[in-house]
Amino acid sequence: MQEDWEREDTYYCMLFNDEVHTYEQVIYTLQKAVNCSQKEAVSFATTVDRDGRKSVRFGDHQFCEQAKSIIVRNTSRQSKPLRVQVMHSSVVAHQCFALKALSWLGQIIQYSDGLKRILCQVGLQKGPEGENSSLVNRLMLNDSKMWKGARNIYHQLLMNSLLMDLKFKKIFAIQFAKVTDPTQTLSTSRSKSMFRSHFLDPF
Repeated sequence: MQEDWEREDTYYCMLFNDEVHTYEQVIYTLQKAVNCSQKEAVSFATTVDRDGRKSVRFGDHQFCEQAKSIIVRNTSRQSKPLRVQVMHSSVVAHQCFALKALSWLGQIIQYSDGLKRILCQVGLQKGPEGENSSLVNRLMLNDSKMWKGARNIYHQLLMNSLLMDLKFKKIFAIQFAKVTDPTQTLSTSRSKSMFRSHFLDPF
């Protein structure tokens, strides 16, 4: 017998790291927003600082929006509010899977020069939009929009692939120079500096 059933949509209230609010502010706000203990709030804040984001509530959309509203309200009185986003559980699941796949790929290419070269070629190949449309360019242009954990994983992938071959490393350096905008914002500038220190050391 076939049973018909509906699965309700579920969401995460995702808190992102910033460089404005102190640990104490985040901990106090989380205790108010998600009704957790100080120990739990410290754990949340520690993960946010380490990984760049952390889910602080899970449930239906309204349940997560309530927590988001409290976090924004409590942290916007004297400065820019904490970045918090209500995300569908399927989106978060896809992001987690993608990061695990990238992490696995970064490890496996260390044992296959052929796969490493293929990855480099695909990553640097121009997309349908033409100039600055390769996968690597898109990653660089959106670097400052990612959270710390995601950046770390794809940076490691680049280090294990593009930077292990002199030919591809030079191509990468040229593409990096092309996407560097002199009018970039502070956050983007910080990302560019990180790229230079990690990736563009002398050939």
